[in-house]
Amino acid sequence: MKYSIIMPYHNRAIQLYNTLLSFDYHYEDRNDYEVILIEDIKSEDDLQGTISEFPEMNILAIKAGAQGEYNPSRLFNAGAARARGKYLVITNPECFHKSDILGGMDKLLSRADYVVCACLSLADTAVRLKTFDDLKPQVHMWYQHTKHRDVRYHFCTALSRENYRKIGGFDERYAEGIGYDDNSFLDRVTKAGLKILVSDELLVYHQKHEKLTEVIPRNVYMQKLRRNRGLFEKDKRKNA
Repeated sequence: MKYSIIMPYHNRAIQLYNTLLSFDYHYEDRNDYEVILIEDIKSEDDLQGTISEFPEMNILAIKAGAQGEYNPSRLFNAGAARARGKYLVITNPECFHKSDILGGMDKLLSRADYVVCACLSLADTAVRLKTFDDLKPQVHMWYQHTKHRDVRYHFCTALSRENYRKIGGFDERYAEGIGYDDNSFLDRVTKAGLKILVSDELLVYHQKHEKLTEVIPRNVYMQKLRRNRGLFEKDKRKNA
């Protein structure tokens, strides 16, 4: 197995369906990848129903996390623990593969330890597609692009399973808060000396979904966000 595509999952049925459709479009002739979906225990969607629409795809679904968690740190690590691929693609169910991401990784992972793909956020509410070509993007903003917003977060990134273990995966201290797992993970990649390659040619579309502030009270959201911001800033000061 060459690639394990790891995606934490929480109530993203339409987005996931479209993303799997993009996998089917690009990777129909490949048998060297698996999809690992780590379902948050709070998820209410019929995940198995969505998976069943892609019977030829190698998909593993597991449950992880805990009540009250809105951060995917534990979920990513749970997925990585079950992964069989030499390389891990760290991404999300809402990230539709506009480009042949795995084909690009075949070339770029021989030149770098950590590959970051471009990510374009879409403005329109996601609708279930019939075909790959039905997605007509209305652009919201760049989430990742070398010229427009070069943050290098894991909207869609890849590294070897060995290097994931070397850096310790995601810091699960962030699991009980909101955000900053991406900052922390990138810091781990950088501190480990992994060579980073950022590609604007490899592109994913980030499909619109409900915001956390629409799911939980804003005061709870801000409390959890401040918690993780404080944790990250404390670590930065300690390691300065």
